[in-house]
Amino acid sequence: MNQTRHVAITGAAGGLGHALATTLSNQGCRLSLSDVVANEGTDRKIAVVDVRDAAAMTDWLTACHDEQPIDWLIVNAALGGPAPIGEPFESDVRAADLLAVNTLAAIEQCRVATRLMAGRGGRIILVASLAAVLGNPNAPSMPPRRAPYECSATRSPLDFTEQRSR
Repeated sequence: MNQTRHVAITGAAGGLGHALATTLSNQGCRLSLSDVVANEGTDRKIAVVDVRDAAAMTDWLTACHDEQPIDWLIVNAALGGPAPIGEPFESDVRAADLLAVNTLAAIEQCRVATRLMAGRGGRIILVASLAAVLGNPNAPSMPPRRAPYECSATRSPLDFTEQRSR
């Protein structure tokens, strides 16, 4: 792997994001990491950015790109899990948060990265759990989020290629 590859990862403080950062760091990539929580238990610098704040996310991605052009964006930040035990489904607030983080924020990150990468190329990697595919009777708001991901993932490379080819 190219030692100068610049990879930006959202949702990088724990779980899969942390594992991705570790693997890519070991392969020599330059990392820009963000999460809604501060980094605890790691020596990596993780910017505290809420993906629901489109302006803050745009500022963070742009600043990262200005330091060194971003080659890959890994859209990993997400909310998940079923409704609380004993509840038939998520509350309206939880459903709105799922939509805001898992769909709207992901699409906005793709839009920003596409603009930043236009003319030089790059990759946008969307991470989604099986809950978005299989569904869960206790989490009815989860499955609908897959369709916008597929639309965004299908559309962005086409738009991206058109911009790059000009």
